[in-house]
Amino acid sequence: MLFRILTLREHKTVTFCEAYSYELYRQQLMIFNELLGDKHLVVGAVIDAEWCFDVNRSGVRVVSVNKIRDVFTPEKSLTYKSYHFTGKDVMLDDSFANELNGGIHLLRWKFYIDLITFIRNDLLDAGIVQLSTPILTKYRGTSIANPANVTGEYIGKRYIKITHELELKKRVYMSLVPVFELGYVVRDRYVTKTGRSEFLTLESVLPINFSFELKDFYQRILTKAISLAKEYSLEYNHGFDDVAVVDVLSEYRKSTNTVSRERLLCFFDKLSEKYNHVIFINAPFDSPLGLMSEWGVPLETQWNLNGHGIGHGYSDEYRTDYLVREFYRQQLVLREKGIDAELPEDYIRYCEYGSIPTYSFNLGIERFVEFFFNS
Repeated sequence: MLFRILTLREHKTVTFCEAYSYELYRQQLMIFNELLGDKHLVVGAVIDAEWCFDVNRSGVRVVSVNKIRDVFTPEKSLTYKSYHFTGKDVMLDDSFANELNGGIHLLRWKFYIDLITFIRNDLLDAGIVQLSTPILTKYRGTSIANPANVTGEYIGKRYIKITHELELKKRVYMSLVPVFELGYVVRDRYVTKTGRSEFLTLESVLPINFSFELKDFYQRILTKAISLAKEYSLEYNHGFDDVAVVDVLSEYRKSTNTVSRERLLCFFDKLSEKYNHVIFINAPFDSPLGLMSEWGVPLETQWNLNGHGIGHGYSDEYRTDYLVREFYRQQLVLREKGIDAELPEDYIRYCEYGSIPTYSFNLGIERFVEFFFNS
């Protein structure tokens, strides 16, 4: 379990901490110093620990740490307060449904709502909390993804291109809770491959110790979609009937044991051409946020149909110096195009002060539905 250290009292053989966790909220931790080894605790750090309930010499119940798996220390020290998190259900209400219902076949619409409901319940059953942030909304035309040069009520100034799950990551940083959000996102700078500039999407961010298998989640969605289509007698793209699940690294190692970033990327490009409908795991991709692997490139899970991405997920790594260099590079590229863009200072600040490794994934729900009903 993850615990955020709020206060520290160090003694000769034991350290006592006030700490916050998603499941236990605020508790007193008792850590025998021999468990720390060469690890050092500071206020604001997050520890991944095995624990049990115990009592101290005063008879007060405490959380006794049995094993410390890892310690994640923010780059800069910070005075932390207790960030209490309260889960809140966010429903797709009637106004959301009615706004989009015009001109859509009733059974197709029922399929759409039932699939969204299934996705929502599947994540809730897994213990992931649904919430609502300013970055995704249930209404069209009010949310912006990857802003390069935009202004708005929430954004308020021009930003470098960043991932729009920032608001979700802030929740994970401070509460250690696994979260997801359903809502509309607007690609105001370009039009997607489906010809749309906005669509309903799922975004989720999980703390590193949360157990969740993304490829199984994607397969459950596919199975449910086919089941609903048959139940409502709807014709759908039968290219979805079969999906290959391919471990890219496993396939690569069948041909060579050479650890080479360039060879792996080239191998994946050729491998991708062999499959129309596939879920790749351990697929190489380029991102300043991805956790760097021994192959010199981040790895992710991808769900693709005929070269179109439906969803993907990967482990995040927050190397602030690397991110700042990437943001400066984007700033220069935009400046050459006559666009002045400011650095995303709030994102950088969260990386410096509160970030821990996380796992982020998404699913373009409206994109999936459009492909599902069009061959």
